[in-house]
Amino acid sequence: METRRGKGEGSVSYLAARKRWCGRIRIDGKTKAFYGMTKQQVLDDIAAYRKAFKAGQVTTAGEPTVGDQLEAWHSTLEMTGRKATTITNYRMVINTLIPAKLKDIPLRSLKPEHVTSMVLGLRQTGKSANTQRLARTVLRRALEVAVREGKVDRNVAAQTDGVALKREKRVPLTTEQAKQVLAYVAEHESPQWQAAYALALRTGIRLGEMLALQWRSVDLEAGTITIDGTLCRYGQTRTEPKTASGRRTIAISHAVVTALAAHQASQHKASPEGYVFTSRFGTPLAAKTPADHLRRVLVALGLPHVVWHDLRHTVATMMLASGVPLQLVSKILGHASVQITADLYNYIPPEATREAAEALERVLS
Repeated sequence: METRRGKGEGSVSYLAARKRWCGRIRIDGKTKAFYGMTKQQVLDDIAAYRKAFKAGQVTTAGEPTVGDQLEAWHSTLEMTGRKATTITNYRMVINTLIPAKLKDIPLRSLKPEHVTSMVLGLRQTGKSANTQRLARTVLRRALEVAVREGKVDRNVAAQTDGVALKREKRVPLTTEQAKQVLAYVAEHESPQWQAAYALALRTGIRLGEMLALQWRSVDLEAGTITIDGTLCRYGQTRTEPKTASGRRTIAISHAVVTALAAHQASQHKASPEGYVFTSRFGTPLAAKTPADHLRRVLVALGLPHVVWHDLRHTVATMMLASGVPLQLVSKILGHASVQITADLYNYIPPEATREAAEALERVLS
């Protein structure tokens, strides 16, 4: 049954076969259709479209899409002071995580169920909860700007449920397992990989920091390295550390100096930018390369699966277990505060709890 409204206000009817309402409005000689589960929803959409048309925010020649808004928002990020790594990561999200069919939806036609469907789709394809959250966050932030600019009346992404994140408890390698990895690499791998594992397991350097390391920042005589950059995974872009504490100079042991010197002497193709760790073409190593290499080493040794970042966790745990002060560990790792170090690296090996129990028993007896 069709309901006629006033002149120029369009018509609304219920489509029994599709179990939804349909509204049509004719503006500037062209007809536009709106669909919804309720009559009121369709009426609201028609009213919002008419309001936007009168304000000049849409035209019958074509109204802005979600994709248009994402691009417009992204183009302003540099002016708002966003870090280059953040801008690059957001570009990756727009290009690879937000589906094309969602980006093609007219901005004013976007509904909460579209956003929910996007998140569910990412989940069904095996994307992590963090990846799902990131896609929703990028969309929500772009829509926040659209609301401020009057392009839409509400932020539909903000009206959907957030993605719950579960912090997985990472179990680092034990000291013995770390020794096994270093010994295996020393015997079977090239000088470059020996240097990479020496840095990872003897300094706790982040993977992005290690891949961004340049020879100008390595002082083999003084036994120090200066960490002053990070390599973004998407686009292989080198940027400055996110925080002031991330930029730091740390001492390296004799074993690390020896490994780096051997690698420098045998580096097949030097990088024009002076990167320490490179591919056979002289370009910086991609983050996937060390991750895949570590997986092969662990399989060869029959050790539990850990990711590259867990090597940093291993170093932090070993330093804390060896009595290195928490504040110093935090400085070496480049954390913004000691509290971050305390919250992240609170793993206590079982043998430590046994030692504590035995110490208490000695006191009581």
